[in-house]
Amino acid sequence: MSQENMEVVRRAFEAFNASGLSAMAEFWDPEIVWHTDPLVPEPGVYEGKEAVRAYAEGFLRAFGAWRIEVHDLIDLGGEDVLSVMTALGRPLGQTQQETQFLEWCHINSVRNNKAVRIRSFLDKERAFEAAGLSE
Repeated sequence: MSQENMEVVRRAFEAFNASGLSAMAEFWDPEIVWHTDPLVPEPGVYEGKEAVRAYAEGFLRAFGAWRIEVHDLIDLGGEDVLSVMTALGRPLGQTQQETQFLEWCHINSVRNNKAVRIRSFLDKERAFEAAGLSE
């Protein structure tokens, strides 16, 4: 099941890059819970697909056009997959060169081919620690 969960996470990011947040949301369970990194704007725990979507839309609006470059997916066993990625894009008001926004990690819990929980980290070290790994 773990390889299958990694594929779900991979396809969700591919859907986002190809078609945006609506396409990615198709990979979320209706009862998804998103734990944001405490360093992001409006940090907290967002529960349910509509609350997560509203939060993510606001986050995306604040930063302009962007895409996710996944560097690594790590099977953590059971339902969990650690994704290590970079957010790239053009900040609001900038139309030229794509720039790196942030390094980002998620621990995605996947059940029945849907993300049921996402824990978001802006610090790779904290993400690995939360996953019980060392870099």
